[in-house]
Amino acid sequence: MPQTEELRAKLEQAMGLIREVVNGSLEIMLQQPERSKEVTSLWEDFLSEFLSFVKKRGKETRRNLFTAVSFRKIWPK
Repeated sequence: MPQTEELRAKLEQAMGLIREVVNGSLEIMLQQPERSKEVTSLWEDFLSEFLSFVKKRGKETRRNLFTAVSFRKIWPK
């Protein structure tokens, strides 16, 4: 399998997991509002780790994924 196809498959897998956890997070927040802060904290930790990792790898490789991606193209309107 070419590298880009493998990358595409892994991103699709990751997106499937993200959809599951978004739905699960919202379900918890709707059914157990007292746990909303806990869910929010988990998301903050996850996003912080993800963004920090991308930034760190960018510095290590001198290829910044954030500057390569056009957020104007992908940000919902």
